[in-house]
Amino acid sequence: MSSANDNILPTNATSRAHTPRAESSARTARPAQRVKEVNTRSLMDIKDTRELVKVMLDAITAHKRLYEDASVLHGDVNPNTLVIFEPAAGAEEGARAMGALIDYDGPIRLR
Repeated sequence: MSSANDNILPTNATSRAHTPRAESSARTARPAQRVKEVNTRSLMDIKDTRELVKVMLDAITAHKRLYEDASVLHGDVNPNTLVIFEPAAGAEEGARAMGALIDYDGPIRLR
């Protein structure tokens, strides 16, 4: 008996992704760097107009990719579900804050 997750593949998956060797290597792959700390700010704590535009563009892009890649709409986009991720301490110079959508409790599946 298969579960619903058995049919989920990354968008860049190929037909060879079902081979035991490919599955084994996927399970043993390690991320290059682990997230140790996340610093966020509320959308209400925006620093200037330029940051607001960049953060909103990031959130819109996230929603667009969610729609195009997974056929899902967030379902509850509002100021409380948009956050600003601050660059990590020690991040390279020029790193900027990024906008993100959080709280996917009520997604709407389209297909």
